[in-house]
Amino acid sequence: MADRTTGGQRADYVIHRADCASGTHSPVLATDQEALQLLAGPDETLTCAVCKPEALLRHYGA
Repeated sequence: MADRTTGGQRADYVIHRADCASGTHSPVLATDQEALQLLAGPDETLTCAVCKPEALLRHYGA
């Protein structure tokens, strides 16, 4: 899931796992590939410190 952040935030997007309760903005379901593209792209993108989706995404990027 990708959260598009609003003004004043330090990132354009925050990537969450689909079951994360801390995603509060406008979540968009994203595939693993889309999440990896967001992380590698030009937008400032962070991963959620609560659900830690990078632990799952590491397997797809290898």
